[in-house]
Amino acid sequence: MKEQKRRKLRVLVITMGGDRQEKIKALFDHPTMKEDFEAPVFSPGVSARTLRKRFEFFQVANEAGIMPEEEWKAIEEGQETYNLKQITETFFNCLEGVPVTQGRWGSE
Repeated sequence: MKEQKRRKLRVLVITMGGDRQEKIKALFDHPTMKEDFEAPVFSPGVSARTLRKRFEFFQVANEAGIMPEEEWKAIEEGQETYNLKQITETFFNCLEGVPVTQGRWGSE
């Protein structure tokens, strides 16, 4: 059986900074966390209402730099062609044919 490469997880932390951000940085700087996680990506505060909408969630992830550009472009362009009656079922159809970025789960 082929051994799979293990990739560290990238975490998006939404915070307004300050003491909370420093505590989160310290948490992810611990040696046991470094084994499985990359340094967190911080984004300024975003309303929960924004994150409930799938497209806007991915937009925040793109702005934070944790989403591959090809995937973001496909999602952004796909917004124009969605059938609003079936948006949940068809949301990811726009990613068909978009190559999986090397290093991501499923890239081999």
